[in-house]
Amino acid sequence: MARATGTNRATGTNRGSGRDRRRQRTLIAFISSAQRIMEARGVDRVTIRDVADDAGYNSATLYLYFSDLDQLVLYASLKYLSLYNKAVAERLASCHTDRDRFFVAWEVFCEVSDRHPEAFERIFFGAHSQSLTDICEQYYRLFPEERQAPEELALSPIFSSFSLLERNLLVLRPLCVGMDEDRVRIINELMVFGYAGLLHRRIEEKRAGFEGEPLAVRFRAYLDYLVKDLPAG
Repeated sequence: MARATGTNRATGTNRGSGRDRRRQRTLIAFISSAQRIMEARGVDRVTIRDVADDAGYNSATLYLYFSDLDQLVLYASLKYLSLYNKAVAERLASCHTDRDRFFVAWEVFCEVSDRHPEAFERIFFGAHSQSLTDICEQYYRLFPEERQAPEELALSPIFSSFSLLERNLLVLRPLCVGMDEDRVRIINELMVFGYAGLLHRRIEEKRAGFEGEPLAVRFRAYLDYLVKDLPAG
């Protein structure tokens, strides 16, 4: 979790103060620098020193805002989650059934995370993923233009939920009308943990230079199996 004294002060209630605005600018500079390095070299090539140099600060200053490199990379990786939110909002707008919305939400998620697997693993399964809600709220206060929450969409709550289990449950539950809650919970967990396994496998393949089958294709087979006997499946 971020050093709360630094990050929370930067995005807290005294947002009108000059000191607070300076802190926000510094946070934005560090996160933006990390994002530029990620785009140029990849997630695994981001270093504290390079980010600090690119932002125009020293490494010691960076540690006033982030507890470690993993947390900084998580913040920087959230730009890719914003890409998903935008893409899925566009695709969901043309869906008319709960089943269609369920599969489109996962299809787009797999397509985006297939392009940025290391970033998505850091976001949802990394060292600081337990603090994801707080980190996302802080990130979107710094980058409000990246928040996507189209109120007209039936599934708009998925754009404000940062837990993958919660996000999936929102699109899964309409397919499980009348089902026992324990069974719904288990199906939800199997989907999310199955995705986690395939995502990690995708990362290993890419590191080995092997392209392999697209994540969306692999995961669709999992989803088809898990929803085939659902009441609305």
